[in-house]
Amino acid sequence: MGGSLPPKSMGGMGFRDLRVFNQALLAKQGWRLYNNTNSLLYGVLKARYYKKSDFINAARGHDPSYSWRSIWGVKALLIDGLKWRVGNGSSIKVSTEQMRVFTSLCWAAWHCRNKHIFEGPGEIRAVEIARGFVCFSSDYGMYNSKLKGGEMRKNGLASSRSLPPAGVVKLNVDAHVREGAGVQFGAVIRDENGTLLAAAVKKCEVRWSSDMAEVGAMRYRLELARRLGFEKVALESDALTAVRVIQSKQIGAAPIFLLFDDVLKLSNEFSFFSCNHVKRAGNTVAQFCC
Repeated sequence: MGGSLPPKSMGGMGFRDLRVFNQALLAKQGWRLYNNTNSLLYGVLKARYYKKSDFINAARGHDPSYSWRSIWGVKALLIDGLKWRVGNGSSIKVSTEQMRVFTSLCWAAWHCRNKHIFEGPGEIRAVEIARGFVCFSSDYGMYNSKLKGGEMRKNGLASSRSLPPAGVVKLNVDAHVREGAGVQFGAVIRDENGTLLAAAVKKCEVRWSSDMAEVGAMRYRLELARRLGFEKVALESDALTAVRVIQSKQIGAAPIFLLFDDVLKLSNEFSFFSCNHVKRAGNTVAQFCC
């Protein structure tokens, strides 16, 4: 039978390979389902198998009919022969995560460009910078989705621990020590509804340890809250040791206690003040600002 399959011009009998012929007919039917959206067959199959999609992205479905199972089975063959033109881009589907990664990489590229121009030639760890920007952006997106009623609220975890009492603003602070480039502070202020009231960063040309930088960030945030006229504040930081010193109003002779004294003096200028420790995962936005 194998010798009968070639065309007559090649010495065969001209019989068709029925299996391949059947696949071609089914793929042709799939092509019609993809392009001819006004046919009765399209309406019936779409209502049954892919209400919110199209034929190319349709799933096989549960307990499908023999005809749909056959057409769907050759979809891969059809896709192999398709080519996609971008056109005006209106039909391009980009997920939030993909867009976040793209914008983070653009941001990192711009940062590296500015670093090269304004700080002069030198070693720029572009891959590490890009990876950091993507991670920060991803953390911020996760935090923001939880804050706006996502996973935390669904699980009943959006309690008074995550949002301040009525009339009180919450200050989240963090610090980042840049080797040979000083210290940078990041801070955000939110109200009892989680609404962002202010966000700020500050760079200081100082040689501080990470502990001193964390306390310096606390002082900076309280100074900003005072300038903005807030009367009741709840300070949060992921620096557990610094939080404990402020809570106990500990006194010492080390240079870091000069910063602690400033924080305690500033705290007395508010009608309400509290200082609490928050895990690093709960301080993501302040870290993102650094």
